[in-house]
Amino acid sequence: KSHFYTMILAQSLPCILCFLYLEIIVRPRKFGMYILFKPQLQSSLAQFTFFVQQLLTTAVYLSFIPFAANRFVAVKFPERYLVV
Repeated sequence: KSHFYTMILAQSLPCILCFLYLEIIVRPRKFGMYILFKPQLQSSLAQFTFFVQQLLTTAVYLSFIPFAANRFVAVKFPERYLVV
């Protein structure tokens, strides 16, 4: 398998995890489907979910850097770029 496939896999995992986290944890909490968040709005559980959401979003943003570097090298130095 090529290195490009590895980069695609490395980028898709944070995206999939972020999507699942938002659909399973954050969205039901927003619409009040979880009783765990009802007693206290500023509970440590709510702070933890916000932290995990920010962590996953940052991972998604940082996963674009290898693609940008790969495309930059391919355009800037085409003679040195290896095609596997």
